[in-house]
Amino acid sequence: MRKIALTLLVLVAFALLWGEDSKQATIGWLSISKAESLSRANGKPMMVYIYSNGCAWCRKFVRKTLSDPNIVKLVNEKFVPTKVNLSSNKTVRFHSKTIKEKYLGRVFLVRGTPTTVFLQNADSIIAKLPGFINHNDFQLVLKYIGDGWYKDMTYKDFVESEKKLKSSK
Repeated sequence: MRKIALTLLVLVAFALLWGEDSKQATIGWLSISKAESLSRANGKPMMVYIYSNGCAWCRKFVRKTLSDPNIVKLVNEKFVPTKVNLSSNKTVRFHSKTIKEKYLGRVFLVRGTPTTVFLQNADSIIAKLPGFINHNDFQLVLKYIGDGWYKDMTYKDFVESEKKLKSSK
C-alpha cells in the first residue's frame, strides 16, 4: 500500500512540474500580412524569423534562443513578430502582392536559414542576421533595435556602452 501511495505521489509531482513547464510564455507570432499592417499602424519594427523544414540550426535557435523568457518578453513588447517558412508553398500577402511563402526569402535576399530580419514600418531593412544567435547576443540586438538605439549609434558603440554600464554596477 505504501509503494502505491509513494508511486502516486511521485506521479502527481511530475505532472505538476510538467504542467508548469507547459505554461511557459511564447512569442505571439502573426501572419506576415497581419504583422505588416500592425507594424505600419503602431510603428513597432517587424521581426521576421525565416526558417526552413529540416534545418537543425533553426530548431536550435527556437529551442535555445527564441524560447528564453527574456527574449520572449522583449520580442512581444518591442516588435511585431512573424515567421516565414521557406519550405512552405502557402500563399501569403506582403507589400500588396500575393506570393508563395517560400519566395519571401528572395524578397529579403536570404541565402540560408535561420535568418532574422528586422524591418522599420514593414519596408526598410534595419538589420539582417543570418545563422544561429545565442540568447545573450540576441537579447542585445533586440534592445538595440527595439529601443531605437540603431537610429543614433552603431551596434558596436551600443555594445561598448552596455559593457560599460554593466561594469559600473
